[in-house]
Amino acid sequence: MPLILTEEQTMLQDAADGFLAEHAPLDHLRKLRDDRDPDGLSRDLWRGFGEMGFAGVLIPEAHGGLGLRRRGGGDR
Repeated sequence: MPLILTEEQTMLQDAADGFLAEHAPLDHLRKLRDDRDPDGLSRDLWRGFGEMGFAGVLIPEAHGGLGLRRRGGGDR
């Protein structure tokens, strides 16, 4: 059964794709892995994720998130 995204889901997916393409290209992610950063993540990348609202995509609306389920969160 094919998954057909709503217009809102498509917009969210496009925004995430664009953000990651600009701020987290594959070479950046490989550098994080290869440098064995003690944090294991890019704080700047996560800060940007939060600023874009992506951190709250799966959080229920009652708790300040968007309340989307896994498929609503743009899962392919």
